[in-house]
Amino acid sequence: MMRFADCVPILLFDPFNRAIGIAHAGWIGTVEKIAEKAVLLMNKEYGTDAHTLIAAIGPSIGPDHYAVGEDVIRRIRQSFGEQADQLLSLHDGRFFFDLWKANEMILARSGVNQIEVCRICTSCHVGDWYSHRGEHGKTGRFGVIIGLNE
Repeated sequence: MMRFADCVPILLFDPFNRAIGIAHAGWIGTVEKIAEKAVLLMNKEYGTDAHTLIAAIGPSIGPDHYAVGEDVIRRIRQSFGEQADQLLSLHDGRFFFDLWKANEMILARSGVNQIEVCRICTSCHVGDWYSHRGEHGKTGRFGVIIGLNE
């Protein structure tokens, strides 16, 4: 279980080795490729083959609400190189970062073929989810749980 309020929940399931993983990817975790590190760790610990993993990207702040400054833009460009332009959009003089697409890209580059992105924006749906930005820092956290049954 992990708690979130705009950051990206990444859930991983290895149906062959019956292993699970969960990662928390805010902008720092995303540019440091925490999703890739989780896939590699599952391979090391459980023998997971990335091609057979099932991944889910849960509710988090959407690309239309995640404005970022120059320091974050610089880190995105360093981390994603030429692909950074696919992750950044300019609206009304501000840059917005698409955390969903970035983490989906990282998972795909890690060899994961089955990726489900729920595309529920926490900032748009503060009645259902907590959003740090949508609620101006005065918010709770929602929990994401992954488990295996016997």
